[in-house]
Amino acid sequence: MVRIAWRMLTQRPASMLATFLALWFAVVIVTMCGAMLESGVRYNGTVARYAAAPVLVATTDLQVAFGSRQEPDTERYPLAERGRPNPSPPARITAAPGV
Repeated sequence: MVRIAWRMLTQRPASMLATFLALWFAVVIVTMCGAMLESGVRYNGTVARYAAAPVLVATTDLQVAFGSRQEPDTERYPLAERGRPNPSPPARITAAPGV
């Protein structure tokens, strides 16, 4: 068995190199996917962008517009379901500075 492998290595070095490179790229891709999966699972970041906002009003979907001005096209992407707002914030919204 070792003799067959040795003949393969000596008579076809390009095949051996191509096999080695293919396996190396496969290992790199699987490792990168695992690292991205782990970082996504373990990420516990805070939302700093809206941290200082007194009130945040959000919608249930995201609209992305693209195309020309003459023929605009939009796509809608649903967002995660959020809880219903409390009816008392309109008084806080109107009392916020700059509103």
